[in-house]
Amino acid sequence: MLGAGREIVSVISDQSEAPFIAVQWRQVIRTTHITEKFKAKTLVKALLSLRHTDNPALRNQAIQFDAEIQDLDSQIAKAEADMNSLVYRLYHLTDEEIKLVESG
Repeated sequence: MLGAGREIVSVISDQSEAPFIAVQWRQVIRTTHITEKFKAKTLVKALLSLRHTDNPALRNQAIQFDAEIQDLDSQIAKAEADMNSLVYRLYHLTDEEIKLVESG
């Protein structure tokens, strides 16, 4: 894919690289903190600065760690939702009050 006469994203010729690329992109997203001063150009630059390795064991380990992180994120989200539900019940909040709290 070209933009302004430069290659922006190259086509992945080896589909076995896709999971390793996805791992790296998820890590960028996890560690990127969006503020008012944040620029999309910064995110694009980070997403396009991928690492490469010919070591399949290293690639597989990164993919496994990412799967574990995703699982932990899911468990945390469920625990947070359960705690919120408990607090809402303890304070006898109405659906309207819950929507107000969750909207920030």
